[in-house]
Amino acid sequence: MKYVLIILLLFHFIPLHAQTPAWLKNIGIRQSFEDDESSQNPGLFTISIPKEKHASYLVDFGLQYNLSAAAKQSQSSLIGEYHRNSIADAPVNNLQFGYKFMGILKKPEPLENVFDLLNPDYLQRYKTLKLNATAKYRYDQIEGSQGIAATAMFSYFQQGPKSSIKTRWSSWNSNKDSNFAYLMVPEFGVEIQHNFKADSTIYKGFVGRAVAGMQISFGSIFPNKNNAYVPLNRWLLTIDAKLRYDVVGKEYSSSRWHPLIKTNLDFFLLYSPVKLIFGPAFTYGDNPIAGFRQFNFEPQQFWTIAFKVQK
Repeated sequence: MKYVLIILLLFHFIPLHAQTPAWLKNIGIRQSFEDDESSQNPGLFTISIPKEKHASYLVDFGLQYNLSAAAKQSQSSLIGEYHRNSIADAPVNNLQFGYKFMGILKKPEPLENVFDLLNPDYLQRYKTLKLNATAKYRYDQIEGSQGIAATAMFSYFQQGPKSSIKTRWSSWNSNKDSNFAYLMVPEFGVEIQHNFKADSTIYKGFVGRAVAGMQISFGSIFPNKNNAYVPLNRWLLTIDAKLRYDVVGKEYSSSRWHPLIKTNLDFFLLYSPVKLIFGPAFTYGDNPIAGFRQFNFEPQQFWTIAFKVQK
């Protein structure tokens, strides 16, 4: 007989009617923190415990603690991630912790007409690049490797009134007369990985990669009383595609190309104090820093159905 234990980090001990504690406001929950925070990336944690067999795990979970309140142009955080997967063909057991910096390259311009703020549907026209940079210690039990990893990912942000901006990037596109919205987040950047210790020389050494990606989300929404410009989701279909290429250094696998595609259909069950989500997901590809590697020289692929948490 098989018992399935689903561990949900819900902070259920916090009454929903009470004011959110200050420390909880500084906590973030996601799968990973390299990406722009406008993207959909909930963490999940499931364990399957058969009676007479070894337990199986699927963990893609990260915690973030903001060191300071969000400033006008930047924010610093401590981050930690744990990735473990025993249901895929090649197992994963990967731990990371370190520092994240988030900043915008251009301040919003002064309003031409301050009375525009009286219009609840007004969005100031604003274009910039957002930087999400991380520096982490990395330990991979499967590879027997220890080292450092760093990423610098830029996302394009564009918003404004519908009369002047046809498409908002990294910002929700919605209409007050419709309950449908979509979000598009383009990203590009670099990542470096240096394993200074490993059980095999295959995984030891330095590699620098170029990264490009696009996340597209669309689904049903309803108004958010706390933020008129960021709606709440009833359900959301997300396709997150990234391509990494080993530009310099050694190759940890048979190919310098590392595609990764994640598709999620999420149904939102709870919004406060964290978002509780349920739905299926499909993953294809590999991600070297997270320890998600190729199997028999081919990208991995698998399906999951799980509860997820994001904040």
